[in-house]
Amino acid sequence: MDARFSLSLALPLALAACSTPPKLQPPAKHPGLEVFEKVIDEPAAPDSIIRQGDQITYMIAPSASNPWVARFDASCSQPSGSMFYPTKRGMQAFSDNDDSSNLPQPQLQVLQRSEQLKNACAYRAVPDWRALDTAPVQDWLVLDRNSAIHEDGVLKIWTSIQLANYQAVKGYGQIAQLHERLAIDCKQRTFKPLSDFKVDDNGRVYNGKVNLDTPMMPQAQADSGQQRLIEAACQPAATWAQMAMPPVRTPLPPQLDTPKTAPAVLAAINTLQLPEPRLTLQALHYRYDALVLNGMKITGVQRKDIFSRDPQSGQLLLQPVDSVLGTKLLLTFRGLIELANRSFDRNNGNQVEDSLHVIGLSFTGDWQRLPEHSEVAYDLVQATTTGPFTTTVTCKVGAALPASQINPALQGMAKPLSCSKHKTATSEWTEGYHYLEDYGVFVQAAQNSPLGRWTWRVESVR
Repeated sequence: MDARFSLSLALPLALAACSTPPKLQPPAKHPGLEVFEKVIDEPAAPDSIIRQGDQITYMIAPSASNPWVARFDASCSQPSGSMFYPTKRGMQAFSDNDDSSNLPQPQLQVLQRSEQLKNACAYRAVPDWRALDTAPVQDWLVLDRNSAIHEDGVLKIWTSIQLANYQAVKGYGQIAQLHERLAIDCKQRTFKPLSDFKVDDNGRVYNGKVNLDTPMMPQAQADSGQQRLIEAACQPAATWAQMAMPPVRTPLPPQLDTPKTAPAVLAAINTLQLPEPRLTLQALHYRYDALVLNGMKITGVQRKDIFSRDPQSGQLLLQPVDSVLGTKLLLTFRGLIELANRSFDRNNGNQVEDSLHVIGLSFTGDWQRLPEHSEVAYDLVQATTTGPFTTTVTCKVGAALPASQINPALQGMAKPLSCSKHKTATSEWTEGYHYLEDYGVFVQAAQNSPLGRWTWRVESVR
């Protein structure tokens, strides 16, 4: 066979192959759907059922018939629900909408009709929390009297710690409650924790675990909070009804260690010999508007500044509560100059050390009296990798006005300051403050920076 014959034979075969329609492959099943179909007929793990009113969260544990772990968030009466399943990127929602965690409509209908959801809602009735105490500045210990069941002589009951201060966690999450289900043998004075979960103040479970094969242990091995809850749980059920229902609680911001600054900085402040404030300011509630550099406009954002005095340094501690800024604690000179700070790392929830590294501070002008139409200034020295870096800030003092013009609840006089932090031939970074003389605090009024423009309004005072 010569080359010409080979070529003439190969060409029709190639054309014939091209004309054969490709075999259609069925679309790949969504991995979330695969998990859903495996777990929807499995029962909820009893020790995982968290309920807040009508909302319920529970886990499906692996079993001989089901290798998967899944978590469901659902309503016991309304058509809403989500399922989260494990992936290489962590727990992901099974949804057909990237902007929502809701189940696709067909699977939502299956969930609403399922024995799994019906049984979970029946097993964990709407909680009736009762508090051991409700002191305003401490964590509250509470138990759910509706969750109490007796099995083989053992009392199983859900308990909770309603936190006085949020716990910071990865991302922007804040934990408000710690839920724990206990198994208690009141006669033998033994117990074991069956499960524990961290919950936000909307009832959403952040994380938690179910304890498998944990043995009963002596009550003496419980921590102090558990011991108090166990003692209360072992009282007659009629006693629980006499316990107070805890009021609705919004925890305070997460607690941070007090920032510290250099002794030389504190010495410079002490040389000013400023008088002690006549009144104490505990908190300010603001609303602010912003026009940021990319042209985006933000209006009416809420912010709360909480004030306290650091007993060691004598300086003002300021903790802003702002969904945009996250949680920070600032050591300041009367709210005007940030001397040191601490915050939480949003990647892991751990505390972050001071990022300012202020090592020096000096003042010029009459800071004691802040005369109208005068000028004062300060130099702030920070340690950097290339050596000390000094920022000079100059402030012009305006005409005094009644502090009640800023907010009717404020007393005394207020002096406006316009401070220039950085100036070039084409732009200037300025910040505006009001100095509340009777409180000894500078409160922010405006900012015009390279990042945008902000204006603050004081809504309320405490």
